[in-house]
Amino acid sequence: GLGHPLQMTVVSLLNVLDSFQAWVGRGVADADHVKPWFYYGWLFFRAEGALLLGVGAGMGLFRTAAPTPALRLIRWVWVYAMGLVLAFSMLPYKTPWNSIQWLWPLCISGGWVVNHVWQRFLVCMDTSPVSLSGRLGRVGAVVLMGTVLVVLILNGLMGLLMVTVNSADPAQPYVYGQTYRGPVAVLPKLLAQSGVGVDDPILVALAPASSVWPLPYLLRRYSAVKFSAALIPPPPVGGPWQAYVLDARQADGVKAKLAQAGQSFQVQRLPLRPGMDDVVLLIPNKPRVSDGRYREAGG
Repeated sequence: GLGHPLQMTVVSLLNVLDSFQAWVGRGVADADHVKPWFYYGWLFFRAEGALLLGVGAGMGLFRTAAPTPALRLIRWVWVYAMGLVLAFSMLPYKTPWNSIQWLWPLCISGGWVVNHVWQRFLVCMDTSPVSLSGRLGRVGAVVLMGTVLVVLILNGLMGLLMVTVNSADPAQPYVYGQTYRGPVAVLPKLLAQSGVGVDDPILVALAPASSVWPLPYLLRRYSAVKFSAALIPPPPVGGPWQAYVLDARQADGVKAKLAQAGQSFQVQRLPLRPGMDDVVLLIPNKPRVSDGRYREAGG
């Protein structure tokens, strides 16, 4: 059947080679994100402490001389994960994105560790050892169970802080190109102060997307946001747009078109990502007519 170990090994090796070749060209080139060989191990300690349980599973996986089929599968998953980590550690180019490929096998290996320690703990608690070795074994089971609980609790708290308080802290290893937290609060306030409501149409220019990709998140409350992928020529000027949230490289073209249309505007620059161009917020100064709507220039 498809679950035969040889078939699984062949399929997995093909997948490993496929994912590896996708990065090897960039990985050996003179590119950014060059990190030392131990970078991924450092990520484990800094951001994914519970995965160390999966790494440490190797100490117990190979002690049994007659493993069950389930244990053989866990062994294979562990070797697969360690092989990926070692292979990608050989490449100079390293980013947190690459670690996604071995998160799942390490989670499986770590789950085996938790279950193994838990079962051993239950067995020791259900017996009343008389000998010294039995008592020491019981103490060891309690210590192991306590260690696992501490690791899981600390990793849970660390993860909670990383996705809430420190989600954009450049000191965090996963934050190498994330947004500053400032625009998350500043941009909606600037739009509100300019009279832009959550239902007003806003033109958001996303070209090039690599530099302004967080904007959909920053403007998620606005129901009528329009997106433009145009960089050259600049996004369309005129129409019902209340604001332009632009890549800095688009700002000059849009400002020129607004000026040609006789529209004045407010300009605000927002630092969005470390080392990246700012986002430019343009608010056209459109006079209101008697019914409260905006009058377009020349209209």
